[in-house]
Amino acid sequence: MLKRLVLGVLEGAAPGVLVALVAEQVGQGWGGAVAYLAAVAVGVVTGLVAGKPFWAPGAKVESLLKAASGAFLALIVMYGTRKWLGDVVLDLSAIGAGSGALGDLPRVVLPLIGVAIAFILEIDDRFGADAGASLPPEPAEGRAEGRAAGAPPEPTIEESGETPADHEPARRAHREG
Repeated sequence: MLKRLVLGVLEGAAPGVLVALVAEQVGQGWGGAVAYLAAVAVGVVTGLVAGKPFWAPGAKVESLLKAASGAFLALIVMYGTRKWLGDVVLDLSAIGAGSGALGDLPRVVLPLIGVAIAFILEIDDRFGADAGASLPPEPAEGRAEGRAAGAPPEPTIEESGETPADHEPARRAHREG
């Protein structure tokens, strides 16, 4: 459990920090479109690496879906942070992260978004892996209770063309017998 916790922090914080550094260097300043595009980038990268990573066998489609979901979640969280947590002011200039509203500090908000998405995807991957193990095994094809494997199923009365009266002598013998 501790391993997954640490892995989730790394899988979310690393893309968040990298995108924040790139956004600060390339962007025209942190605001509007740059903040939302950076959040989408964090969501996509986190979706590709968190849970079952895209390079794992059979994980291509799952990773694409997680990347799309991560982008959507990151966009929504960035909007909520800037809209409703605009009054939360932090002074992290002592560690070089700047000061201001939470949504205006890319070195803080992007790693937080990445970690939140990574935790969601790690939890999803953890519970998704156990779901198949808890299901009962499927019965062998063509096998029913009381019948040997590979034996054809017995036809019903309707399928055989017989009437219930055709079975009356056998029933009578069984009752008397």
